[in-house]
Amino acid sequence: MASMTFTGALPKFLHVSPAMVRRNPCSRVLVTAATPKPSQEGMAGDARKSVDEAAGEVAGEVKKSADKTRGVASAAAGQVADTTQDLSVKAQQLAQDAWGSAKETAQKVKDAVVGKAEDAKENIKDNAEAVKRAMDTKNNR
Repeated sequence: MASMTFTGALPKFLHVSPAMVRRNPCSRVLVTAATPKPSQEGMAGDARKSVDEAAGEVAGEVKKSADKTRGVASAAAGQVADTTQDLSVKAQQLAQDAWGSAKETAQKVKDAVVGKAEDAKENIKDNAEAVKRAMDTKNNR
């Protein structure tokens, strides 16, 4: 029975037919592998080392990239802060200039209106005196 089990498994490894094994039941077949298999442990250790080295390189590159990005972002933030400060100063100056201009214009309008009102007042006064003289002259005649 043991020879039957062996006979069934043997064709998987060698090109020996079961008839050859049955003809000589006392024969013993020694099967050896042509190349020795490397140990699983050694391959796993090598693979682990390769993965660890690659991960270390990637981590280094990521850190460099992050540092570079952080530097660029910091510089950009500084420029934005400077630009914002400049714009704030310019906006404040512009508002002060506009307020000063509005005050000057209002003062000029006030002066013009007051000046015209005084001129109109003087004209009315002169006309009233002229009318009064005319009435006095008419009544005296």
